[in-house]
Amino acid sequence: MAVTETRAPVAMTRKPQGDWIIDFGQNMSALLEVVVRGAQPGRKLTLKFSELLDEEGNLLTATSREANTEDRYICAGNASETWLPSFTYHGFRFAQLSNYPGEPQIEDIRALVVHTALERVGQFTCSDPLLNRIHAMVQWSQRANVMGIPTDCPQREERMGWLGDVQLVSEQALYNYDMAAFYRKFLRDIKVSQTPEGTLSDVTPAYWPLYPADPAWGSAYPTLLWAMYSQYGAVAVLHEHFDGVRAYVDDLFRRTKEGVLRDFGKYGDWCPPASTFPKQTPIDVTSTWHLYKDTLTVRDICKVLGKEDEYRQYAERTELLKESYNKAFNNHGQYATTRMSPIDKSAGMTSQTLPLALDLVPAADREKAEKLLVDVIQRRFDYHVDTGIVGTRYLFDVLDTLGRSDIALKIISQRTYPSWGYMLEMGATTLWERWEFLAGMGMNSHNHVMFGSVDSWFYKTLCGLAPLESRWSTISARPYIPTTLSSASASVDTPHGIVALAWKQDRQSIEIGMQVPVGAQLALRLDRCPPCETATIVPAGASSSTPIAQTGETVLEHGSYMVTLKLPARA
Repeated sequence: MAVTETRAPVAMTRKPQGDWIIDFGQNMSALLEVVVRGAQPGRKLTLKFSELLDEEGNLLTATSREANTEDRYICAGNASETWLPSFTYHGFRFAQLSNYPGEPQIEDIRALVVHTALERVGQFTCSDPLLNRIHAMVQWSQRANVMGIPTDCPQREERMGWLGDVQLVSEQALYNYDMAAFYRKFLRDIKVSQTPEGTLSDVTPAYWPLYPADPAWGSAYPTLLWAMYSQYGAVAVLHEHFDGVRAYVDDLFRRTKEGVLRDFGKYGDWCPPASTFPKQTPIDVTSTWHLYKDTLTVRDICKVLGKEDEYRQYAERTELLKESYNKAFNNHGQYATTRMSPIDKSAGMTSQTLPLALDLVPAADREKAEKLLVDVIQRRFDYHVDTGIVGTRYLFDVLDTLGRSDIALKIISQRTYPSWGYMLEMGATTLWERWEFLAGMGMNSHNHVMFGSVDSWFYKTLCGLAPLESRWSTISARPYIPTTLSSASASVDTPHGIVALAWKQDRQSIEIGMQVPVGAQLALRLDRCPPCETATIVPAGASSSTPIAQTGETVLEHGSYMVTLKLPARA
């Protein structure tokens, strides 16, 4: 844990009763340091905290629920004394300072942003201010919820290590931060919480012993374990946890009935619009899908570790689960959904997304399954999400696979409910727990990272950067360049060094600059760029360019490169 930055107030307002309302302009996890001048000995000061203000400009503390959001200080009576509490932190944007002697000065008050000291390894920016603000909103939420363990929220009394939250946003966390030590430690926390039978709690450490975990939550164990290998090449960590993840998926498989997890799960596609529990996605669907996903992961771990017999066992099991999933949930390409009324025949966004994400759809049904997903996005929901945290995590991956990154961008760029832009329009600086603006009692956190999975899309699609092999030894560079943006850039400090890609365009051409680290190869593909008349590449220091094809793949070694696409005349 460390103080990573300080923030000064952006505004201070004195209330009629004499209290000061202090606005820091940013929701965060922090401590407040106050310099007190000229106080009499024994004078008692208080600080209270909130994420929101009510209509009269007073603290609105409902989102803190039962948390004690008050700090108290008894003055020593020195000419100047500094008040900084220990052994606590708060989640807040606003603070109320009471009984301060005289008028506090802005320079005497500062917020000390505190969280686990993760090293920043990723950077992203683009020409669209909305996307940059979404990126910033995700990062503030991510940092506020790493406190030795990954937490759900920093403001209320809960602050638990919910496994669903951490596994569904782990990809974006890996793009932005060095998570190696943090995830290694948390994997051990999960292992400690595991029962001899292999079951996990929804929360780790299991302060709330919520056994057995919903499969979308327990999936954190194999998901984070595989992330340690794919991102950092941590084979030793695979060995350390192989028996644990194997016991976990074996326990789930024993609970299946004809290859399906029936009535086993609690949350599923948690928090879709206008609900907490999934409205349209049956929990049997998300539970069985995660069992299939996690069995694939264990199979792949067996391959890395050279466990041939176990590899064959889990490969056979994945085929059985795939067949069972389609038998139970697939109706000629339309996957099971909870009907809203007897006349409701439409497909569900998450129900269509999940099987497409893992190539579960039979070849004969794939075209229909894809069409139904696109139709429900365009026609029923007008390019808005109708997904909870599970569907949101995989929706944009699937649209990219379908060649419909344009739809993904249109969804992400929305400013009306439900969307990330709507949160921003309503004044958010961090992600909400729900798609709705909620300020009353209940599930209403305004600093939850669980919808932050969208941030990966900026790196792996807009800038096209993704690892193809463990430790980023082979890197995909396949940028999606829409005509609505003029530029985008991203970099990731990988185990081999920094990989970077930046593009910009005007009406005549597109320029793509790339940096490939030592010991890695970069596979460049231009098929998601606008059609061009010519494409050329120039390595750094070269005096002439070389033609390259817009189709196919160009493999680049260590170095810096500039690709230029000459565009046809635009109307």
